[in-house]
Amino acid sequence: MDISVVNKLDASIKYDRYITFSSKNKHADVLIETFLDVWNIKRHLRNIKDDKRIVFDVNDVDPKHKKGLMNRIVQSMYTFCFYKTSCPTRPSLIFVDKSFQKDCRHDIQAEYYVANFVRDISNQVSNKMTPTDFCDAAQKLFAHHPTTRVTILDEHDLAQQGMNLILATGAGSANSPRLLVVETLHNDKRDCVCVVGKGVTYDSGGYNLKSKSAMYGMHLDKTGGAICLGLMKYFSKFHLKKKLVIVVPLIENSISHTAIKPGDVITSYSGKTVEIVDTDAEGRLILADALSFACKKYKPKTIIDIATLTSWSSRLHCHTSYVYFTLNEMLAYAVNHTGEKECERSLRIPAWAEYMKLTKSHIADVKNYGFTECVNSDGFMASMFLMNFVPPRFRMNWIHFDIKHISTHPQLGMSEGFHTLISVLRSLVI
Repeated sequence: MDISVVNKLDASIKYDRYITFSSKNKHADVLIETFLDVWNIKRHLRNIKDDKRIVFDVNDVDPKHKKGLMNRIVQSMYTFCFYKTSCPTRPSLIFVDKSFQKDCRHDIQAEYYVANFVRDISNQVSNKMTPTDFCDAAQKLFAHHPTTRVTILDEHDLAQQGMNLILATGAGSANSPRLLVVETLHNDKRDCVCVVGKGVTYDSGGYNLKSKSAMYGMHLDKTGGAICLGLMKYFSKFHLKKKLVIVVPLIENSISHTAIKPGDVITSYSGKTVEIVDTDAEGRLILADALSFACKKYKPKTIIDIATLTSWSSRLHCHTSYVYFTLNEMLAYAVNHTGEKECERSLRIPAWAEYMKLTKSHIADVKNYGFTECVNSDGFMASMFLMNFVPPRFRMNWIHFDIKHISTHPQLGMSEGFHTLISVLRSLVI
């Protein structure tokens, strides 16, 4: 899909449809306030995908909504066609914005391209994207990037490192777990930024088996890892002032005689012991080892983790948002302020660190589920669980994103939070 932004539409350019947007003018084709709701995209754009070239005039759109509007238009055109014998042609998009700065064109085009690249990786089905396949894709992606280095830890390396939570969580599958690390080179290592992404290539729930309806679509549980790949792909093209590292623990959560069971106790990479109360709370287990590893090896100035962890955002405030947790007010402000510009809604999980005590287990140091004192607060308590594995010196500069799946459905699969993440990271590493 070809995307371009121009200050003025050349008279020689032919197009199939011309759509104007406005924040105030009721005579415009679409009022921006209605379009920012993702549910309205289908209604407004349902007939235009057969067009070859579409022009969107955003001159009269409030600047605070403009970028978010463009994000939604581009993402609404997305189709996942890897396994179709025929795929519809994606239309060329031209945005007309008289205030657009030409030197920003390549950055914007790269951001849109990477957003859909993330969805391509996330939507790959589980029999085509195992932990090993994910690592192979990363190696191919960065093979010709001299400023990046890819490191892959297999099951033997993980055992040697003592990453037992990753090993145990993936032990039920014939596809062995992996830990993928991609880092930039030739920049300042003192203020390293680490991004950790959950990479569960399929989640059956393990012995705490998911229901029939919940089982479908669980290949999307690697969305956090896919976002990490997309972020590194985007930033690897820039000259970064600070080192950027992505860490992606990759597993399949399956059932077999070798799988972990409720009641098991596992010793984590950090040395803390974990009681497995629920095998379907697997994401926080692999993130725990990955966060501890990232803190110990890279000593990051800022550490971010991204995961489709609890679906709390969907339960709390519908489909167009995500939740996040941080003790750092400056990071919280950056997310909120940037999110407004990107038109990506978020809700901050309360920073009540004293609730960490509720994660304690009667038979181990901590437990991964079963926080009876905080019923229906799994998103909050998942943050408290993860904090156990972020050393105290790094906690003030840690932020946890609990996102929703990026689905194949074009109207629902919006990459909520992705553009905010790019903007926040840009301020940290460029």
